[in-house]
This record gives sequence, C-alpha cells and structure tokens, in this order.
Amino acid sequence: MKNLFPKHIAYILLTMAFILGISSCAGGESTWSLVELVTVGDPIENLASEVVEVKNCGIPIEKTTDCSAGTSTDLTLTLSSGGAFGVGSQFTIEASVATTLGIGQQSGESVKLNTPPNGSIYIYTVNKLYRIVTGEVLARSSDGDEQIYNFNFHARCSIDIVAVEQVSCSNPGPATDVPTSPPTDIPITDTPISPPTSTDTPADTILEVGEAWRQGGLELRLTRTEFYPKTILAYFTLTNIGDVQRVIEYSQDNFSAIDNLGRRIETGGVDWYFDPLVQHACSSKAVILNPNDYDNILIKCEAGNFEGVALAVNVADNAITEIIITVSGFSTIDNARWRIPINH
Repeated sequence: MKNLFPKHIAYILLTMAFILGISSCAGGESTWSLVELVTVGDPIENLASEVVEVKNCGIPIEKTTDCSAGTSTDLTLTLSSGGAFGVGSQFTIEASVATTLGIGQQSGESVKLNTPPNGSIYIYTVNKLYRIVTGEVLARSSDGDEQIYNFNFHARCSIDIVAVEQVSCSNPGPATDVPTSPPTDIPITDTPISPPTSTDTPADTILEVGEAWRQGGLELRLTRTEFYPKTILAYFTLTNIGDVQRVIEYSQDNFSAIDNLGRRIETGGVDWYFDPLVQHACSSKAVILNPNDYDNILIKCEAGNFEGVALAVNVADNAITEIIITVSGFSTIDNARWRIPINH
C-alpha cells in the first residue's frame, strides 16, 4: 500500500479540481501550480473513531474499513482571506513540493473485517489515526499571479480495531457454508502444532525478497522492500497454510538484522516524519488466522501503527552491499532469513 515516490522526475502533473468556496481569481478557469513550500509545521496526530457493523443474518455481508493518506486527494488548500481556486480551476504540483510532503506514496490502509457466524452481527469500534502536516504553500497561476495558501495534508494513516461486540440478529436466516473468523481474543496456547514437514523450508536457507519461509503450518513472505536515505522498510505477509485456526503473537523483538560487514542493524516499528524512522515504543500484537487466511505484519507502536518493519541503514554507504533480516521465535517460525541486496 505504500509506494516509494519517484524523486527523479522533474515535474509531477497531479491534475485536480478543487471547489473551495468563492473564487479569488477572475476570468473563469485558471491553471495554478504549487511551486514552493513557505512553512511546514511539525506533524500532528488526529484520532477519528467509527462504529462498523458486519452482519450475517442469513446472507453474510463482507466489509472493509479504510483510511486514505499520502495521495493528492488528501491535500486541501484554503486562503485565510476567503478566496480559493475557482470552480473548474486546475493545478499542478512541483516535484520539490510533492517529494517533501510525500504526495504519491499512497500510505492509506484497508482492513478486511471478519464475518460473524450465521445469525450474528459483529459491531466493530475502529480507531483511525491520521498523521497531518500543515503549513503554507506558494501557488502561481498561468497568468503570473501568486497566492499563499494554507495547506492540510494527510500524510499517513493507520487503523486499529479496539473492540468487537457480537450480538444476535433479530431474524437470522438459513445457515450458510461461509467460513467465519471470530474476532474475540482466544487464549494463546503453547501446544505444538505439527503439520507435515514436507512443506517446511530447509534450515539455514537464506531467501530472497519475494520468497516465502514455510515452517510449522505457517508461511511468512517478505513481499517487498522500500529504500529511503537512512531507512529500509521490509513488508511481510503471514499466511496460515495449515488446517487449524492459529493464534500468533509477535512484536519487534522477533526481527533482527545484520549487514554484510557483520554489524547489527537497528530494527523496530515504522514511524514517519516525511521519511520513515525506526521506533521502539512498541507492543506485541496477536492475530487470529483461519486456514488460508493471511495478514500483513504490522507492529503496534505508540507513534502509530504502520505496516512493515523498519531497518536503520545508511543505504548510501558503499561498504554496505546487503542486509540479512532474521525472524525468530515467531510462533512455529524460527531462524527464517532473507537477503536484501543494496546495489550501488
């Protein structure tokens, strides 16, 4: 869901139509360009809560909950004097403005909500945490006019399901064969699960990005990486490939890394201040996976819940040519390793 913004392009055309009130521009349609950030404040956080019902009253209804951030549509502009872009006006965004704010990284999140058993309703309480950047930006019209606008940009967002209540339907319908995933907490057990070993990844294997480690009925795949000047983000997907429901608890402590020089790499949860940072004020997370269900790895931290694992790496250091990231003590998965090459 997060894409590294291509910084090498010289000019980004993000054509948008804004209806922000009474136009301060005469003459109908005008083309404006956001050319320079005048001021940028410290990021602020805004917490929004919502209640979502997922029903299975004879016919199961699947739902997801979403938040949008990091795109051009998450940027709003206002003028303190009351003016704004006119109806039908369009604007472009200079690459320097888009890169600094992170426009185009598409850092929203979408979470599929579990479907309740037949005759039941799950009532979810969902928190959406937005990381918001505000400030002033200089806009220049195709006629050479200039205006300074206040901007509000939703740079990042994360979703946290804080409570689930199960109630009965008033008139439940006939039973269906749709599998369900109860969202309520299930006590974590230490009882070992031993599925066939033929699918297990051989010990001492070092995988490449995109490959999956299979062990003990679980599959952990390093789906992709993102490179930033001082940080690498590693994104994992966990899948239950066994035949029983699994409850898995994990934290930042399950991840470690070293570089090709044998130096330990700082790892942790993901935080953002324009570029990503490693954060350590994090707690464990438990997920419930039915057979064939999957979940993206997300470390819950005080500064926000963002997918991926952050590695503090100076990617411009020519001496660093690869990183080995290791996952250990992760339910039945132990000593799973991947190679992340750094090409200079």
